Amino acid sequence: MTRRVGLVDLLAGLPDPIRVGAALLTQLGDVWWLIALTVAVWIVDRRRPIVRERSDPIAVLALVIGGYALTTLLKAAFGLPRPPIGSPTGPEWLGPVGRGAIDTMAHADGFGFPSGHAIGATLVYGALARRVTLGTARQRAVVAAGLVGLIATTRLVLGVHYLVDVLAGIAIAVALLAVIERFRPGPRVIVGAATALAGLAAVLTLDPRLAAAAMLPVGGWALAARLDRSLDR
Repeated sequence: MTRRVGLVDLLAGLPDPIRVGAALLTQLGDVWWLIALTVAVWIVDRRRPIVRERSDPIAVLALVIGGYALTTLLKAAFGLPRPPIGSPTGPEWLGPVGRGAIDTMAHADGFGFPSGHAIGATLVYGALARRVTLGTARQRAVVAAGLVGLIATTRLVLGVHYLVDVLAGIAIAVALLAVIERFRPGPRVIVGAATALAGLAAVLTLDPRLAAAAMLPVGGWALAARLDRSLDR
């Protein structure tokens, strides 16, 4: 399968400050950030309602884990490599500590198709745009689309994905969101599906991170329910 269109080679010549910025901004699509974001939405919503349903943050958290598991399975199924350029290294002017931090942020290993950052970012920001009540629906959609486009671009600038990788990731996530919007499954269904998918991925790939991730949606649901009961007393 040919995925090279020359864009990665073109972007490889960008100045160091742009590549450093890409390494920082790409964290907006990383699993750790998406989890932290959904937890933050849940915390804020308990103080001032900002989502349509109290269970929405847990459903979005489940999408983070489900997207992570689906990405792992698809990458293993296709087995397509990343661009040979590899992850960039931090420039010398950042110093040892700064360079090491950028190297860690920009690093990517394993297979390249589809882009996990594109899938995760599209799922989470797209779902939040539908569930958060701040601003207008159009404003939320524009912000979500802008973030997804930005994150997808950082993956190209960093040289860790081909263009088709990020486009496929976005398309897969949009299709999933369309299914959710069409059938409107409850949060229990989303949590259950994400947990099952993560469990399957953990068994097939023998990845302990997925085994731990499989417990996160259910654990988050149980913790949220317990805290809600205590706050309502």
